[in-house]
Amino acid sequence: MARKKASPKLDPSGVPGGGGRLQTPTPTTTGRSSTSRPKGRPKSATPKKRRPVNLTVRGGEDWKAWLESAAVVLARKKGVGKFDVSDVIDVALGLFAREMGIEPPPERY
Repeated sequence: MARKKASPKLDPSGVPGGGGRLQTPTPTTTGRSSTSRPKGRPKSATPKKRRPVNLTVRGGEDWKAWLESAAVVLARKKGVGKFDVSDVIDVALGLFAREMGIEPPPERY
């Protein structure tokens, strides 16, 4: 939606009938007029801590499709509605750790 330009107002400056000087509305320090609402969602009083990205995997479209199908199969086996590909990685790392005799990975969240 396009913004409307503020129409200039005449400044009477104490003269009957107006002084004839044009006065343009002055925006606040944020660039918005003082009557407009702030944009976006309100900030939370207790924001969630950001989690760092620990792993990025490159792969072809075929590999991505295979990984997503594995997520669907695991979701069905676990009895949950949706399984993300990162959950597939969690399960795979847990099984790998058990097979290798390594301590299982901690919970991600």
